[in-house]
Amino acid sequence: VCLMVRDGAYLPHHTYHSFRDCDVDTYANAAWELAERGYYVFRMGAKVAKPFFVKHRRIFDYATNGMRSDFMDVWLGARCAFTISTSTGWDAIPQVFRKPICYTNFPQWEYMPTWQPTSLAIWKHLQKDGKRMTIPEIIKSGAGQFMGVQEFQEAGITRIDNTPQEISDAVLEMVEW
Repeated sequence: VCLMVRDGAYLPHHTYHSFRDCDVDTYANAAWELAERGYYVFRMGAKVAKPFFVKHRRIFDYATNGMRSDFMDVWLGARCAFTISTSTGWDAIPQVFRKPICYTNFPQWEYMPTWQPTSLAIWKHLQKDGKRMTIPEIIKSGAGQFMGVQEFQEAGITRIDNTPQEISDAVLEMVEW
């Protein structure tokens, strides 16, 4: 399983996109569950903010262990059982090879790649005035299509990342599917 979690190192000079970033540590439980079920988990990424410290013989921080290469990025994306992703350009690799993707912390639910019938997604939670927004509220506000941090700020909307439990639940649903 490839694990691609976008963080601040991905596009450090484009902070308007930081609403798409996440903390890789919130994926530790999901990676551990997969490893315990016999999967090998490869944390992907050419540029990452920090190492992924999960000690299990089937979990590899391929992004920081010195073994990463462009060729292996393609090979892993083509050969994986599925990918866990927060939505990055690298997702095109498993998509081309028709590999399922479990999108977590998906930033703009109106831009979900719906052409992937074997993929699933959970979105970042949106909150306004201290209350989680409903789908009609998100549509009415336009937040499902916002492309920058400033748009969320101007609308008074806060983005809340998926919890480790939500991520694990989505990943395990992907396994069972």
